[in-house]
Amino acid sequence: MNIEIMPFLRQVLEVGHDISSIWLFGSRANGTDTEKSDWDFIAFGSEGTLERLQSATNLHRQDIDFMVVTNGIDFRNAWGPRLKSGSLKTWEWKILSEDLCEYMQSKEKAGHDFDVECTTKKAIRVWP
Repeated sequence: MNIEIMPFLRQVLEVGHDISSIWLFGSRANGTDTEKSDWDFIAFGSEGTLERLQSATNLHRQDIDFMVVTNGIDFRNAWGPRLKSGSLKTWEWKILSEDLCEYMQSKEKAGHDFDVECTTKKAIRVWP
């Protein structure tokens, strides 16, 4: 994990004091990141966690997508220009070990309307 991101996560935990775990997913967790890749995190918390993070504008960064699972299944982004939401059930989120999960990612194939490709991706626990 990039050492530069750890102070940010500590700040998130100060605001989201009831967060039980934080996971890195997306390109940085799957080894497909580039110099321009953003950070994708999903945290397990509560509706209150989400509200506090939404209000903590000092934490809002364009290079970080931060999702909060509010009820054990459903999640929403804590900030960003547009709403992002989903369900761990839809993602087929599976815990493989203490520090590793896998999930299904669905992406529309370029140039093919209504043709979706599903791939298994991993998520890595970064806290605690």
